[in-house]
Amino acid sequence: MKKIIVAILMICFGVIAYKTIYIKEEGELFDYNLKKSSAISKGSLFTSPESTIEESLKESKKNNNIDKFLDLEKQLQNEYNKTSSSLVLYWQAYLGYAKSRYYNELGYMDKAKEEILGSVEILERITLKNSDDYALLGMLQGFAIPFLKKQKVVVYSIKARKNIAESLKLDSTNVRGHFVAANNDAYTPKEFGGGQIIEKHLKKAIELSPKTSKNSFSPSWGKIESYSLLIFHYRQIGEMDKADNLLKRFNKLYPEQEIMGFEID
Repeated sequence: MKKIIVAILMICFGVIAYKTIYIKEEGELFDYNLKKSSAISKGSLFTSPESTIEESLKESKKNNNIDKFLDLEKQLQNEYNKTSSSLVLYWQAYLGYAKSRYYNELGYMDKAKEEILGSVEILERITLKNSDDYALLGMLQGFAIPFLKKQKVVVYSIKARKNIAESLKLDSTNVRGHFVAANNDAYTPKEFGGGQIIEKHLKKAIELSPKTSKNSFSPSWGKIESYSLLIFHYRQIGEMDKADNLLKRFNKLYPEQEIMGFEID
């Protein structure tokens, strides 16, 4: 049984009008904004773009160079030149985020800033954004905040919250939307309302599927991050039993994985 939901955005005086069509079938939301990805070359990094990029980050740290990143950038640009796929833009932005993390850890703050702001610009080029686009955009904007001057911090903070909310509005079952909402709240100072919704969103996230689409090129990040941040949160507030129980559950589900580290004041 298929149900078609049509969302139409109209901007005053008919300057812009477009529609996005979603089909909900068997409890899963498919965004036809990803349909162009069928043209993406098989056998490229797109057989597993997320893991390829993350492995490239590890390799870059190990070898202390960005050769792998540069190779992936060329592949992604070639794919975009052939397909003009919004999904390629997504992974271009994700790659820029990985490069920014790399430079940030090395202390090259100017380069880290350049990469993360460039990634934000790439995602903003996607005209018809889906839930995952908004989730990643909100995360990148939040990551960019420490690199910004004071007058831009508020602007980016508002944009990040707005995009996170839009992600969850489009798909309330998107694990990445919930993780980014919690992560943004975790890094928001308490005097500005931070720390209020971390547990709620992370408890929701760890129960959700990491994939929101059957598309093999779609993202799956967010679940490991959600477990890791929730364990960190419980430890930070002194709920050690909850943290230990959750860690046991994590180790049982993901015996080959390690929880991720967080540094939050």
